[in-house]
Amino acid sequence: MAKKTAILKKEGFSFVLPFLVAISTAILLLLLQFSMICYLLCKIDLPIALLSPLSTVATCVAVLAAGILLAFLLGRKGMISGFFLGLVFFLIILITALIQGKDSFSALAFVKLIALCTAGGIGGYLGILLSEKKRRNRQRG
Repeated sequence: MAKKTAILKKEGFSFVLPFLVAISTAILLLLLQFSMICYLLCKIDLPIALLSPLSTVATCVAVLAAGILLAFLLGRKGMISGFFLGLVFFLIILITALIQGKDSFSALAFVKLIALCTAGGIGGYLGILLSEKKRRNRQRG
């Protein structure tokens, strides 16, 4: 019984740190992408209607990269952890929208949910592939 509890504590702790690293990496990547989008908006006359799709694509790219990193660090359950990461980012966006007073759940919000969860899941899958490749290379050499 004590051995099982120790394993559960180790598994729980081993998920928290990589998850925080992946979230912080995604936020930094997202800030970098948003600053590039702001620079584009200042230099090129882009329509304001493009802001929502551009921000969604930038967020999906950040979640994809964070999903790859999270699954690579964990080495297991990549799609599930990436999906969860996308869901967390969607909840952050949803809470931010609710704080700003937008209380209606639109079709665009559902599309963002699907896009973020899909990007996280694909990133998790790619991260597992990378960790398996690294493991195989270590076994050969």
